[in-house]
Amino acid sequence: MTDSTRDFFDTLAKVLIRCWFIGTLLLMFSCVVFMLMGEIIDDIHGKMFGLTPHELDLIIYCGLGLHKLCLNLFFLFPWLAIRLVLRSEQQIVPSKRPDARSRSVSFLKNETASSQST
Repeated sequence: MTDSTRDFFDTLAKVLIRCWFIGTLLLMFSCVVFMLMGEIIDDIHGKMFGLTPHELDLIIYCGLGLHKLCLNLFFLFPWLAIRLVLRSEQQIVPSKRPDARSRSVSFLKNETASSQST
C-alpha cells in the first residue's frame, strides 16, 4: 500500500468516525426529546395522521432503531474495517525509517571500516 493510499484511508476513517459520533449524538438527542415530549408529539401527530399513541410510539421506536442500524452499518463498521486493515498493513510492512539499534550498528560498522583503512 502506498503512502498516498494509506493517507487517503486514514483520512476516510477519521471522517467516518466523526460522522458516526455526530449521528450518535443526534440519536441520543432524539431519544431524550421523545422521552420528555412524548405526549405532545402524540397529540400533534396523532391528530394529523389519525394514529393512536401506541402506533406513534411504535413508529418512532422503529425509526430510532433504523437510525441506529444505519449508523453502525454505514459509519462504524467501515471505520472498523479500515482501521483493522491499516493496522495489519503497518504490522506486515516494517517502517522505512531505521530504528535506533540499526543506526548504531551501521555507525559502528562505518567506524571500524574507517579505522581499518587508516
